[in-house]
Amino acid sequence: MNILDIIVREAPFKCIFCNSSEENFSSVEHIVPHSLGNNFFILDKGWVCDKCNNVCSQFEAKVINHTFFGMERAFLGVITKKGKPSRSKVGKIHWNATPGKGRNSFEVDKYDIDKNPFLKHCFDNGKLIFPFHSKYDNLIAKLLLKIGIESKYAHPTMDKFEFLEAKKYVIGQNDNLWPYVLIQTAGVSDILSSVFSLSKYLHSHALAAGFDIFLLDIHGYNSIVLFFKYGHHLCAINLSSRSLDWLDYLKNAETSFVCSPIDFVKYSYESSLKKQRNQ
Repeated sequence: MNILDIIVREAPFKCIFCNSSEENFSSVEHIVPHSLGNNFFILDKGWVCDKCNNVCSQFEAKVINHTFFGMERAFLGVITKKGKPSRSKVGKIHWNATPGKGRNSFEVDKYDIDKNPFLKHCFDNGKLIFPFHSKYDNLIAKLLLKIGIESKYAHPTMDKFEFLEAKKYVIGQNDNLWPYVLIQTAGVSDILSSVFSLSKYLHSHALAAGFDIFLLDIHGYNSIVLFFKYGHHLCAINLSSRSLDWLDYLKNAETSFVCSPIDFVKYSYESSLKKQRNQ
């Protein structure tokens, strides 16, 4: 079952990204990549053309294979299309889902540890620190925008928003960096309303796959913000524009966050509570 079975929409055979009706529409579109464990939250053929689907697939693969999404994917025990445990490389470390152990367990290649004294020291001391930023940050932004744009077709109240600039960025028609944030305060997603809230069936499937999606209309800032939770990570991005004014909403709620790409790190915020804990 896909989400459009719930809201009953006929595929327009006009691409929601490039607006073309001349391209081929030969495949369905996974709103959250299939490689992240999604096999149900899907747009039918006729919503995303093959050309834009291919563009999205290319940056999705890099995000999944080389960022924290890949590590979370291994931790969640996602099985690949070929029936093998998932595997990714973050920095110089290969992360592998643990065969036969399901979720909440992953392995690091022993070769990676043996050849890297710093990594061996980290594992010996029970701590491993990941950098927030990498050369793939702009691709993470594209993935988040794509998920947000496609999710709006599952959210009846979002129909009036077009997100034209975001669509151009996703398919490479505009390369100006688009900022997003990594939320560092626990419990934020607990007070948000999931796009799956109308269907307990779909929501249970999303949670079982390790993800959840929230679309928030932040009044006063002209911003529709996507919150995407995958595993232990919660990301947020403004779908309406590159404006960061909406971050005041998080600050007013005493929510800590780190801005990415690194060009925007100066806009990060540490809540007073977190500052007290760090003192």
